[in-house]
Amino acid sequence: MTQTEMNISTLNPKKAIEWLGGILQLPDNKRMTAGIWGRAGEGKSDTVFQTAKKLKFDKVADIRVAVYDPSDLKGIPVVDQEKKFVKWLRDGQLLPTDPNAKWLIFLDEITSGSPLVMAMCYQLCLDGKLADYVLPSKCRIVWASNRKSDRGVVNQMPAPLRNRSVHINFENTINDWAEWMIKGGKRQDIIAFNRWKINTLHDFDNDHTAFPTPRAWSMLSDLLDTAPTKDIETAYINGTVGKGVGSEFNGFQRVYKTLPDLDNIISNPTTADIPTETSTLFALTGSLARRADDSNFDNIVTYAQRLKKEFTVLLCMDAIKLKPELEKTKAWVKVAVDIQEVIF
Repeated sequence: MTQTEMNISTLNPKKAIEWLGGILQLPDNKRMTAGIWGRAGEGKSDTVFQTAKKLKFDKVADIRVAVYDPSDLKGIPVVDQEKKFVKWLRDGQLLPTDPNAKWLIFLDEITSGSPLVMAMCYQLCLDGKLADYVLPSKCRIVWASNRKSDRGVVNQMPAPLRNRSVHINFENTINDWAEWMIKGGKRQDIIAFNRWKINTLHDFDNDHTAFPTPRAWSMLSDLLDTAPTKDIETAYINGTVGKGVGSEFNGFQRVYKTLPDLDNIISNPTTADIPTETSTLFALTGSLARRADDSNFDNIVTYAQRLKKEFTVLLCMDAIKLKPELEKTKAWVKVAVDIQEVIF
């Protein structure tokens, strides 16, 4: 499908979870298949797993359609000599056999599969059946796929399969991704860099071995947390997001490591210097947000209110995401009035 044919809604991760949850909670006799389109490394799979956990599914059967052939799903025919007909032996790890099972069947990378395998998904997606197999009533199906415009390995999805699904286009914005990274305890320097250079969050290039995506930046955060030597650090950076963006991130790290004294800012919020470089401000606001607690939030807010409003918002909202209890402080009430047109 070309980009112009995507006549469907685009949702961010939060809204996608809400949308998917509504479909998965339909009554058993009205169950439907949900389909998520989006770029590689955008967070489609993570959204599916988060929703499954939220709705307490027993298991997510993660089926990477591209690596299966028809017999894996339909099974292997075995002759029943006594009854004189053919039975199908299936892999119980792919599709459940317990009638009371509550599984989420996740057909990932569905359009990377062969046309024959996609054709086998018709009946499974519409009726919950596959030859003589019947999907237990509490199980649900969702698939995910890249789009042709993303230049991945994608086959045309047949119209009958498209018509058997409810679709959205999935898009991870910088703010959605930053919130997910913050809550996941990921590195602040990576978050700050991508806020500064927004176009580096996702820059897919099929001609490059490594390129930046939300997934690649998350991987890099975990690698840098191992405190590698400088040579290995550079190899980790280049090996996840590529040399071009990697060199920019290396330069930003030098800025990050020379930030103003945070203790001095917290102790002297009305007189401490305010950096003029935009890259430094992105790095500084993230670092202060991580230092915020009940004992110093009032001073941090005082300093934040001396910054340009966009950085006031970033600093205070990041602090709240990290420590929701700060919403009960007088400092938050004070600053929320100033930035209400942005956050409400």
